[in-house]
Amino acid sequence: LTLRILEETTNVGRAAGVIIPTDMAQTTMAQFQRDKADLVSSMHMDLMAGRPLELANINGAVAAIGKLHGVATPVNDFITSCLSVAHNRATQT
Repeated sequence: LTLRILEETTNVGRAAGVIIPTDMAQTTMAQFQRDKADLVSSMHMDLMAGRPLELANINGAVAAIGKLHGVATPVNDFITSCLSVAHNRATQT
C-alpha cells in the first residue's frame, strides 16, 4: 500500500512537471523498510490524538492534482475518503 501511494505521488509530480528520479518510489520504500521501527507519520499521531488531519494537504492534494493532470490516484482517493470521516469528527465543535 505504501509503495502504491509513493508511485501515485511520483506519477502526479511528474505529470505536474516536477523532475523526479525514476527510482524515487523504490528508494523511499527501501528507506522506510530500513527505518520502520522509528517511523510514525504526523497524520497517524493526529488521528490517534483526535486532532484534525492534514488530509487536504497530503493525500487529498495528490488526488486533486492527479485529477487535474489526468493521473489516476485510487489509493490516495481511498485514503482521503476513509480518513475524511475521522477528520470531520475531529473538527466538529
